[in-house]
Amino acid sequence: MTKGWATKGERVALEKETQKLIRDTWSSPNRTNFMIGWQSYITKEKDARKSSSAILRFLESKGIGERNRAFLSLAIYLFLAEGAYASYMNFVCFMLVSQGHDLYNVFKRRFACSFKEIEGVNLETKEQFLKEHRLDLFKKGLNRKLRNAIAHYDFKIEDDGTISVKGEIIDINYELEQLLDFMSFLHGATAKAFKQIQPRKPHSKTKRKRDNQ
Repeated sequence: MTKGWATKGERVALEKETQKLIRDTWSSPNRTNFMIGWQSYITKEKDARKSSSAILRFLESKGIGERNRAFLSLAIYLFLAEGAYASYMNFVCFMLVSQGHDLYNVFKRRFACSFKEIEGVNLETKEQFLKEHRLDLFKKGLNRKLRNAIAHYDFKIEDDGTISVKGEIIDINYELEQLLDFMSFLHGATAKAFKQIQPRKPHSKTKRKRDNQ
């Protein structure tokens, strides 16, 4: 799979920043809220992955016309963008807010404090918020131009399945690969951070040795 959304160095930097953010939030007085935010993300992420995997398997089956295949692929992209990707972005914003950083909802004219309030902040504002905190690589994981085109039905599909947005040909398979790879990368970095911060259980041999002393 092509790793087009970031270079190796950028991936390492994003992993470090994400893991540092998780460790700092875990050490803060807002650990309970942090876990609530994480559970909200992981539930949506699992549902999104399960549903998208089922649809992707369906796309590989025979008997689907190329035009219908292309249309369903666009639907999956939007589904992932509004599901797993958006949920993780909300989770990261929530961690920053928990540490005292201000995320302002310009439409409601108030600061977003809870996870639910953060969900109501528009995508562009959250991307800018993350950029201010050295997490601007988030917007590379999502093709926002494509996401907006799908959401507003501003695209064209030919009978052979060719997709175009404002005259530009879109390789939807590539775009899906990039988004899925980005989500897999973030999930792996997060799981690694949790493994580092959570107390380890004593090894069974060590435990027996202690019990016999």
